[in-house]
Amino acid sequence: MKKIIVILSVLTITSFLYAEDVKNNDKTKNSSSSINDEIKDQKIIIPGEGCGKIKIGAATDEITSFLGEPTSVSSYDDEVRGWSGMGYDLNKEPLFVIGFDKMYQYDNIADRTSIPVWKIYFKEGRVIYIIFSSFGIVDEAVTYGLNNQCTFGKTDAELYKAAGKGYYYKDASGNENYFYFKKGLLAIVIEKKLRVLQVFRPFSADMERSFLLNMKSGN
Repeated sequence: MKKIIVILSVLTITSFLYAEDVKNNDKTKNSSSSINDEIKDQKIIIPGEGCGKIKIGAATDEITSFLGEPTSVSSYDDEVRGWSGMGYDLNKEPLFVIGFDKMYQYDNIADRTSIPVWKIYFKEGRVIYIIFSSFGIVDEAVTYGLNNQCTFGKTDAELYKAAGKGYYYKDASGNENYFYFKKGLLAIVIEKKLRVLQVFRPFSADMERSFLLNMKSGN
């Protein structure tokens, strides 16, 4: 319990720094923001933004009007207990550094939209973090990705071509995590296949350094 309290204290401080960073850098976007609306409505998951109507900054009611009501809703504390219980080191998860106040989970949306979104995190009524996953979604999900070549199910070689190598970390389950802080992306390769894309607002250089220090302190 003491360990969790210490971790939460560190994450709270870093989350505050992230919030300040967002205020100071809200106009800063990566180069993908120039992609026009026609492309955004296709099956491209844009780092730092999202996919179509599922995007960073969208209001809660915009999400529910498109996807419907979530399968389940969790609080920040619920997610801390859940992730910690599965053995995740919260210092190594951008989600908990950024912070949020609630999570919407969608388990059965494939029949309605085919968008492979699993969890959407909100802070003060706006989307702040999105987890796209190919697990449990219909075959159409494999056509989603960073571009037409780097889609779910492809190898890390295609990920390198699309986004570069990023900061590499292998978690306790053997999953390969590739962090792209300045793009606003965490890509997860499982059993040599791209299976998860997590999207968030891009980090500044200072926020990236702070996060990496937290990662190292958690070792």
